[in-house]
Amino acid sequence: MQKQTPHTQTESKLTSHLEMGVVELLVNDLSRQRHFYQDLVGLAVLDEASGSAVLGYEDRPILKLVEDKNKPFPATHSAGLYHSATVFETRSALAQALLRILTDSPQLYTGSADHLVSEAFYFNDPEGNGVELYFDKDPATWIWNNGQIEMDSVYIDVKEYILTHGQTSATQAKKMGHVHLKVGSIAEAKRFYVEVLGFRVTAEMPTALFISDGQYHHHLGMNVWESNGAGQRQSTLGLSSFVMMLDKKSDLEKLEARLNKFGVDFKKNSDQIIVFDPWLNQLIFEAAE
Repeated sequence: MQKQTPHTQTESKLTSHLEMGVVELLVNDLSRQRHFYQDLVGLAVLDEASGSAVLGYEDRPILKLVEDKNKPFPATHSAGLYHSATVFETRSALAQALLRILTDSPQLYTGSADHLVSEAFYFNDPEGNGVELYFDKDPATWIWNNGQIEMDSVYIDVKEYILTHGQTSATQAKKMGHVHLKVGSIAEAKRFYVEVLGFRVTAEMPTALFISDGQYHHHLGMNVWESNGAGQRQSTLGLSSFVMMLDKKSDLEKLEARLNKFGVDFKKNSDQIIVFDPWLNQLIFEAAE
């Protein structure tokens, strides 16, 4: 089987260059959640108001926390957020974040994996929302086979990683890299995200699906590992919405045409389309210009 480089992988369909935008979480304790994401993960507070805070890097929002003390926590086996995934520009900045979290709250650490395309470390935030912090390897080293990317899950020793990479200074740049969802059915997820929205499958297995627009390993992941057969989400804490950034308003018009073609309800304003997947996960598509 011929191996392909990213340059011969499937072209973009939704937009010329898709970027993940801000992920909004409803939280019970804003102060505690802000401490985790600001002081430990290393996000800066970009904006704040009574009961909410937007965190990110420089002028790029990554996460919005909105306090709601009336909603319950989501059930373990319900659909919703599996993890939000912040990608770091350097291994050094990632290692330093790992050290801060493990020093302050080691009980939040859940594991690590070299995915061949990236080096990832996993946590639960203080309210149980899944968090991935990762570094992308050089895309020139990624291996594509007929449009599918080769990924694996190889153990990384987190202490060795910190000792190797955490002592040097480097840029602290970071952004939202991808979002991974808990869904009730891989077949139904594939129909909605691939057939309707137009994402392309980059990796697939019976219990998980990874999709992208263009040449990234995945912008969205989804699985049924905890949520097989789950129905629509209830009104709970956890994931409120996530944004995907398209380049132009004409990209929104193309998306609108697809949604109309398949009879999918959505809301639209001048630079935004809001749509819900079959489990009521809220997707917001925005145009950069």
